[in-house]
Amino acid sequence: MTNKPPLIACAVLAAAVMLASGCSSLSSSGIGTAKTGRLELSDDFKNGDARLACRWHCALTWGLERQRAKALYDAGAWNELAFDVLKIGYADDLSYYYLARAAE
Repeated sequence: MTNKPPLIACAVLAAAVMLASGCSSLSSSGIGTAKTGRLELSDDFKNGDARLACRWHCALTWGLERQRAKALYDAGAWNELAFDVLKIGYADDLSYYYLARAAE
């Protein structure tokens, strides 16, 4: 008899990790690299031109990070909130709301 549940659980976990890491690139239009090598909010963000382009494959990452975003929002940590939202890049109403509040 084979033990399939652990194998299935490992496959699901591996898929989740791959999906979650798929959105962690900084290809967002709102984050850039300063001359010092530090990440900073780009002119796209400062001018209101930043766009969140990730849809279904970032949903898991956004779901895992949404509580952190809420905590940053509640604390008024606007720069960090903007970085997190832009880094994940998940395009939904709540993400854009947080991004707009951070820009405000």
